[in-house]
Amino acid sequence: MFANFTEETCTGTGATLALAGVTTGNIPFSESFADGDPVAYVVEDSGGTIKVAGVGAYVSATDDITRDDTWNWNGTVIDDNPSTNITLSGGTHTVRCDVIDDDLNSGGVTSGRIYLSPIFQEISGTMAASSTARIYYVPLKINQAGFYDAFSFQVTASGTNVRCGLYSSKDGLPDILMAVHDTSFSVGTTGTKSASFDGGSIFLRKGNYYLAVHNDNSVSFRGSNSDSICSSQLGQSAIDGIIAMAFKVRAYGAMPDPADITSLSYTASGLIMGVDAT
Repeated sequence: MFANFTEETCTGTGATLALAGVTTGNIPFSESFADGDPVAYVVEDSGGTIKVAGVGAYVSATDDITRDDTWNWNGTVIDDNPSTNITLSGGTHTVRCDVIDDDLNSGGVTSGRIYLSPIFQEISGTMAASSTARIYYVPLKINQAGFYDAFSFQVTASGTNVRCGLYSSKDGLPDILMAVHDTSFSVGTTGTKSASFDGGSIFLRKGNYYLAVHNDNSVSFRGSNSDSICSSQLGQSAIDGIIAMAFKVRAYGAMPDPADITSLSYTASGLIMGVDAT
């Protein structure tokens, strides 16, 4: 459906975009697509006003794209669910393969709500963090792209302090620190906690991340037992060997960047953390 740097001129006012030659420095559709392949396209109309986007089909025999518009702009109004293809002007247009808004649709987020990773099922267990300072890495899968601004977790037995971090995922493990609460956050009382991102809200695309919490003493969090956790980017030790999260002993201090992943240990029960939508 997608192909980098694929762009041509084209003609046509209706259902067919007749490809008319590659634009300077780009790649023709014939090199990127085979006959019948779906093509995500955007068109800049020759008249300089109309713009359209959609998912069509490449036809190799006639070197054209059959249109199926999912969005258009007529110069005045945006139609994000057109019932028919908008009529284009006569002349030569520009068509390129591009990401369209439909492909980024994730349902969005509701401000102030907590979003958890769907790997957690029954949220009724407890995860006791050791009195020895440790950093715990919890897989987070974001299905709802949006702006987020805080870490959320529930303290079930009070402790002293924690720090929190959000990491990108690389090769199945935490990697670059993307957001952090890097001053001590008190967990001296029980209940749901929200530790704000130090730098304010950030936009998270759909995908795999890691949440991390670093404790300085014993504390217990809301958790999920091993029989209530789905597989994540950590993989599994066996078909019936679920891995919920990773951790390591580490002197309490600033959250590491990149993540400290030397000599990790793994657990089958998990600490439940989420992120707050802005």
